[in-house]
Amino acid sequence: TYTGATNVNAGTMSVNGTLSGTGTVTVAAGATFNGNGSVAGNTVVNGTLSAGSSSVGDNGHGVGGMTLAGGSTWNSGASFVFDFAAADFG
Repeated sequence: TYTGATNVNAGTMSVNGTLSGTGTVTVAAGATFNGNGSVAGNTVVNGTLSAGSSSVGDNGHGVGGMTLAGGSTWNSGASFVFDFAAADFG
């Protein structure tokens, strides 16, 4: 199991599944962490968290979610992007 820290220093890191290691995920100002799944370690957000991004892993259809099981710290300037989708009854 990966136990080291994960630093998202620039750009976007996407997760579609589980980050099972207990290392802290740190999202720098100006960087984005998105996807569907769960993070076992602590998450420190200085940039953007886009949990449940429908652009990750499902061809842009539907909305997922992200569980921050290890807890989270939101610092000044951090943001959260919600991803909503209309119901598809077709």
